[in-house]
Amino acid sequence: MSWPARQTELSQIKSWTIKGAIAIQTEKQAETAYINWSQNEQNYQMHIFGPLGIASVTIDGKPGKIIMALPNQAPVEAKTPENLLPKELGWTLPVSNLFFWIRGLPISSKPAIKKFDAYHHLTQLKQSGWTIQYLRYTGVKNTDLPSKIFLTYPNLSLRIIVSQWQI
Repeated sequence: MSWPARQTELSQIKSWTIKGAIAIQTEKQAETAYINWSQNEQNYQMHIFGPLGIASVTIDGKPGKIIMALPNQAPVEAKTPENLLPKELGWTLPVSNLFFWIRGLPISSKPAIKKFDAYHHLTQLKQSGWTIQYLRYTGVKNTDLPSKIFLTYPNLSLRIIVSQWQI
């Protein structure tokens, strides 16, 4: 499949549920957690929780509004996750960009440097100051979707391992 055909196919996926693991490393901390992410068009819910359900955070988002809930705290609101997460958690998760990157797509409105494998899967993407490496793909309903993704940004490293995709 050519890259334009693959890009069109991936762009049509607007709703999904993924389950997996996420590792976050900054200069000051390193955390691992599980992630459940449900996306329905522009609305999403991410639940990030530690082993045995310890230290969970739930992020509910829709255009122009995000609500983050931490255990034993009042929910916190913001217009974007990028405004809220660094203040509340001490690290950022590029949620708005991940809408594209998790599917193996660059953001079409932003400049990008792309590398591909022989099957026209993205293997590396540099965009918005991030370097995204796609290390593994999984077939889901005849569509290849990323299942092992490493993201790096100055002073931040994220690793996402998707154990289950539903589209």
